[in-house]
Amino acid sequence: MKCCVCNSVRVVRLGKVGAKPGAVTSDSALIQHPVIVWRCADCGHLQKLHTEDDWRVIGEIYNDYAGHRLSSGREQLVFPPGLPPRPRSYHALEQCRPKLPARGVLLDYGAGDGAVLKSAGKLLPDWQFQALDITNKFREEILRLPGVVGFTSGNPAQLPRAHFDLIVVWHTLEHVPQPSNMLRTFHQWLKPDGQVLIQVPDVARNPYDLGVVDHVSHFTNATLRFCARSAGFEITADGHPWTHNCLTFLLGSPEVLLSTQLPITPQCFLDEDDRRVGSKINGIPIVHPRELRATTPIVMPFLAETSRAIALRLASQCPGLKPEQFLYAD
Repeated sequence: MKCCVCNSVRVVRLGKVGAKPGAVTSDSALIQHPVIVWRCADCGHLQKLHTEDDWRVIGEIYNDYAGHRLSSGREQLVFPPGLPPRPRSYHALEQCRPKLPARGVLLDYGAGDGAVLKSAGKLLPDWQFQALDITNKFREEILRLPGVVGFTSGNPAQLPRAHFDLIVVWHTLEHVPQPSNMLRTFHQWLKPDGQVLIQVPDVARNPYDLGVVDHVSHFTNATLRFCARSAGFEITADGHPWTHNCLTFLLGSPEVLLSTQLPITPQCFLDEDDRRVGSKINGIPIVHPRELRATTPIVMPFLAETSRAIALRLASQCPGLKPEQFLYAD
């Protein structure tokens, strides 16, 4: 057995949740099924290592899933100080809006009944929206929402590459077997300066989340940060106060965040992906490493071990580059 975030084999069984085998589903239905929680001794992530029988039960839950069951299909409200009650996705998107472009393309990854898209349609009127979900249950309803131009079910490989300015993962990441791997795939669909908005339950403020049978992961602020960073993202906004029992992060590429901290504007960004070469981030071009001269310093936004490996590889592949050009914290 391995940790679903860091792949460590040092996962420790903490035990069953509750004195009885009863549990709850994420759509607020009671279920008689035992729940066992494990903790990774390396990254600290709390998780369930589901058996084949667990996945069978979860499949049955999803076949009859009714999101927002207790509120007649309406999204949960939040009550921010000094503001009227509003859906929690509306509030989070409103807080993120200053960091978003005036026009763009949003992907709702795990769209469900379209709650996020309803909020986005009100706050981002000049954007286009696409939805992805594992079922077609709400397909027609979602396609009728303002701004929605596409719906994909099943295989996300059908999604266009380097296309999205924002991917929203709203109460979805906690359900997937390999959350870091899922986040890592988003790089191929995002534009170079694209961002990811995540909300998941916060187990530190809502320990009852441990009893939700179809939640694989139970994130704390620290473990969600680790998950995001291990997938190649950096936190550009921490929405801890936005929802009292949830974690909300806006993620961006670490190189873009690092560039805002440099004493001068960078000459360019580097990328080995030819599909990104030629694009621009805030007017700054993306170039391939082979286009650089040996006198240009290269600031690396990665940990030392990763930076060192990349520097040695690029120096061997690109005759114009030298390992000493690459700058990183050691």
